[in-house]
Amino acid sequence: MLLHQFQWRSLFLLSVPVGLLGIVLTLRIARDPMPSQRKPLDLPGQLSAIVALAGLVFVLIEGRVLGWGARPILQGTGITVLAWVIFLAVEARTAYPMLPLGFFRSSVFTASTLASMASAFGFYGLLFVFSLYFQQVRGYTPLRAGMAFLPWTALVGVSSAMSRRIMAHFGTRWPTSLAFALMATGTLSLLLFTPYPSYVQMIVPLMTIGLGLGFVTPAATAPAMGTVDAPRAGVAAGVLNAARQLGAAIGVAVCGSLVSAQATMTAGLRAVLWVTASVALAAAAYWCLALAPATRTRLQLHADR
Repeated sequence: MLLHQFQWRSLFLLSVPVGLLGIVLTLRIARDPMPSQRKPLDLPGQLSAIVALAGLVFVLIEGRVLGWGARPILQGTGITVLAWVIFLAVEARTAYPMLPLGFFRSSVFTASTLASMASAFGFYGLLFVFSLYFQQVRGYTPLRAGMAFLPWTALVGVSSAMSRRIMAHFGTRWPTSLAFALMATGTLSLLLFTPYPSYVQMIVPLMTIGLGLGFVTPAATAPAMGTVDAPRAGVAAGVLNAARQLGAAIGVAVCGSLVSAQATMTAGLRAVLWVTASVALAAAAYWCLALAPATRTRLQLHADR
């Protein structure tokens, strides 16, 4: 609605009241622990992470525009790499890290983090590109383009709501792998109709993508939370949430660069579909392999009982 009535910059105004509300609720609800339980802020880690993430997104977005050999891109790449090195060094040495690297000794936690990134990569990358496609190729208004996503977003909500019951009966290993496979199937099926599919032809593939994506987020979170102790559960949840945000930023940057690198919007859309399907299939395979030891261990424990 804002895009339909105003320019795209008006979307950022939504962050202002939400941010203010968050501050008010935090001040009213959150309570500081006892002085002996308070931990210092990992400021070096925070700052180096901000530089590393900002640099990565800048390079991915502007590399195609300025040229990958341009001085700003080379400088940005150097700064990004240096910031990541500093961040990892700080997190490995500090007593109270923002990102405890020990979490990643668990293959399950690592798989959950990467699955969160992969699902966000596909969701936001496709959302960004299809919003451009609907408006620039099909001539939709911003409001109509938003309405065109309803089959997708509706299935995201339905799948997410069903995920807990499915995991209770079948676990997380195979259902999550299947969810990524559904995402890849829906994405690849759209290639059968490009460059000029009718909207009716797109409905089932969009619903299939939404069905897979909606399941992944809760399914990837549950196993990871089971690998950490209760006092660090909040930190683990923050890591997974940050992974999703990072995946979203990379997805928009990479998919946007792929579109701009092609001669036409439809050619760019095809490239994006291939890439997002490949990411989903890779995530499905890695998730299945990473959770295999944990699955065997649970089965053995159940048999011993």
